[in-house]
Amino acid sequence: MADRGYGQGRHVVIDLAGGVRARRPTGFAVRGATPGRDDLDRSVPVLFRPYALEFAWDRDSLSDLDLPVEGMSVAALEWQLVLPWWPHGARAFCLRPVDVQENREVYPEHMLRTMASDLSNPIDVTLRSDRWFVLDGVYRLLKARMLGAPSVRVRKVPPESLERLASG
Repeated sequence: MADRGYGQGRHVVIDLAGGVRARRPTGFAVRGATPGRDDLDRSVPVLFRPYALEFAWDRDSLSDLDLPVEGMSVAALEWQLVLPWWPHGARAFCLRPVDVQENREVYPEHMLRTMASDLSNPIDVTLRSDRWFVLDGVYRLLKARMLGAPSVRVRKVPPESLERLASG
């Protein structure tokens, strides 16, 4: 699949002693090349390890899942806003959504992306380590929090559907 820009295209998700979520090349590293496992082992924060999937997946496969949409409280998901999801400059996994919220003028690119995100599109979540974990939709989650929304629309990806997301 061709990379269609930041936040779209191929995702690489690996499991390191419980899991690490890394979206490459679409946000956490150089676009256009999928890194090797050693590169991910060195670059992925320990904080992600309990939550990630064990295989590469792509966004189209996720979008193609026929799942119901339901509401979920922002409070159930906002713990993830303190995780360093996003890149800044050449550094991967260094920017937390809460930092963007608190320093809007320092991170205008991420702020624009946050405010342009469409809350009518559901956030895709899956249950990992007994917590709902965002697969796709961190910008939407941040926007919902900033607007004071009590809940967001989500699609809960059941564990038995996760392998259908596998790419390549």
